[in-house]
Amino acid sequence: MSEHPPDGNNQILALSEVSEGSKVEIVAYRSNGRLAQRLAELGLTPGTLVWVLQCSKSQPLLVRVRGTRLAIDRNSAESLRVRQIYHPGQDQGQQSRWHKLGRR
Repeated sequence: MSEHPPDGNNQILALSEVSEGSKVEIVAYRSNGRLAQRLAELGLTPGTLVWVLQCSKSQPLLVRVRGTRLAIDRNSAESLRVRQIYHPGQDQGQQSRWHKLGRR
């Protein structure tokens, strides 16, 4: 898949660059072959919404996708391109709402 160009506030980032507490939409893979197939099997397909629950540099990312928590290794997170829909600090009321949704 090809990357979408950044367009102002809808900048495209690697999932590994997103902060904890963010809500993102997957827009593309920067991979093909087995890794892309595995990401699709996990439900990480373009158009899917993902909540970043935990993001530590020394550990895999913990995300919530399609009602399931997944641990995603850094290599896989680097290959996923996402558009940030919500990021922490955007609006305190929204932050707690998304945080609660991601932790159910």
